Amino acid sequence: MKSNQRVFFITFILLIFLGQIEMLSQVNVSDNQTRNVLITLKNGSAFHGKVVAENALEINLEAENIGTIVIRKDQIKSSVNLDSTNFKKGKYWFPNPNYSRYFISPGIQLKQGDGYYQNIDLSANTVSYGITNFLSIGGGLELYTTLSGHPVFILMPKLGFKVGKSFWLGGGIFYLNAAEVISDFRGLGIGYGSATIGNENNNLSLGAGWGFVGTQWSEKPIITLSGMTRVARRIELVTENWIIPGYTVFSYGLRFLTEKTSIDVGLVNSKDIIKTFPIGLPVFLDFVLKF
Repeated sequence: MKSNQRVFFITFILLIFLGQIEMLSQVNVSDNQTRNVLITLKNGSAFHGKVVAENALEINLEAENIGTIVIRKDQIKSSVNLDSTNFKKGKYWFPNPNYSRYFISPGIQLKQGDGYYQNIDLSANTVSYGITNFLSIGGGLELYTTLSGHPVFILMPKLGFKVGKSFWLGGGIFYLNAAEVISDFRGLGIGYGSATIGNENNNLSLGAGWGFVGTQWSEKPIITLSGMTRVARRIELVTENWIIPGYTVFSYGLRFLTEKTSIDVGLVNSKDIIKTFPIGLPVFLDFVLKF
């Protein structure tokens, strides 16, 4: 491995490790007796602040930058309790809209009722949805094959379980079927399992997957090591790395966040790519819309 490639890889791992240290220190910070909440109304408005009084009909909320407001409970669409991990230096950080996936591979299990649309490189278009807190389903189409009249279908079921305060185990299948493109083709994909530690802003995942074509499975797994760390309210670092038998591919990039969207810009590198493109090839342009 070339020295500058090693620097990129080690830098991302260290940044994510530092994010984990910060996350673990935040977990032990006790919240005030006053409850912090994020309230979304049926008209789409959202407020976050401290609940200073509450009865069966109304909530008195000390909202940030507004002051105390009275919210009728029959106008509330959702109310989410916030803890110390939602604040940094006293400033509210909105929930990560793209917490369950790195560039391609999944991490933390998608929560029940959460869903998103994802576009990768203007080509792959998928939708994923949390049916329960341990089962999600995703699927979609590849754009260019669809326009040609021979669409490639994508299917992504996943099971995931939270087995500790900051630890998840999961597994699933990423499946492609292009039966109209190649005759007698029964699909290809990868079956995988993964372990993830951290929270929705800072986490690491180690995974192993076996590829298959039809009913033929690979003898050796592909190992993945992925992570994300939120370094600012609207910026996250993402890395995803694949140890293929006999070869290793690295990726690293930035994720730009809003409350409902994220945009990824990522580079891919390897021992061959680095000879011509030292910083890597810009491969990932990824858009996610949470719903």
